[in-house]
Amino acid sequence: MPSPTDVIIAEAKSSTDLIKSARKLIQDFRDAQSSLRDDIPNLIETAKAVEELDKPVTLVQQEGNLHTAAVIREIKSIIRLIHHANGLCDWAIPRQKKAVTKNGLKAGVPTKLKYTFRAASRWVVKRRDALEKGILCAQVGLVGNMEGTFKVQYETLFHASAKVREMIGMELILAMSLRRTMVTITDEAIESNKHVGGERIEQERTKSDIQPKDTKSGDTAEDWVYDNITEDQARGIAGEAGVQGWKEAVKLRSKRRTQT
Repeated sequence: MPSPTDVIIAEAKSSTDLIKSARKLIQDFRDAQSSLRDDIPNLIETAKAVEELDKPVTLVQQEGNLHTAAVIREIKSIIRLIHHANGLCDWAIPRQKKAVTKNGLKAGVPTKLKYTFRAASRWVVKRRDALEKGILCAQVGLVGNMEGTFKVQYETLFHASAKVREMIGMELILAMSLRRTMVTITDEAIESNKHVGGERIEQERTKSDIQPKDTKSGDTAEDWVYDNITEDQARGIAGEAGVQGWKEAVKLRSKRRTQT
């Protein structure tokens, strides 16, 4: 039986719907958090982290050119995480009411609530950092032009801080590779995402420079091609095969789940 977050993700008809769901869950957390007492350990830190997370989510909602595979994949992770945080609030609220009824408003925090949000703020910060990295890569690492090719915004990159350049990491290397070998990627890497009878056609790779030397656990070389482009750009490059490859890149792997 699918989880509630699986249902939310499955029912989304577009990236825009996913982002709206993420922001709605963030608002739900605000509403639930306002019903809880401020002295519950880690709750204030979690609430602050959620507010900081809402800023890049809002930016993604406003800027369609940020709807890359990497960014939308993080939005899905955020949906899972904030839904879990809301579940913690839903668990805590009736227990707080019960404690107040029994011991009065001046009673200390019930023991059961002291550790409820212990790890929540850390996970929210982790997801915010991952989303901001995806946004940076979309803005700096790779810029698409369906009528032409793709390029790195060097003038923007060179003015970025060392921390920003470090965050971009391998995604920038991929972007440079994309710029050099666009035809190879169209003909080979994207073509390898086609399915016949539900099975992937494995294409022989003759160009080693499109394959990252150090891919992330759970990634395939093909996924890296799509991480920093939007669905429309993928369609412009390789038609429906490109769209299928982009959708595969957006899927959450087990190792990319919010809490592993």
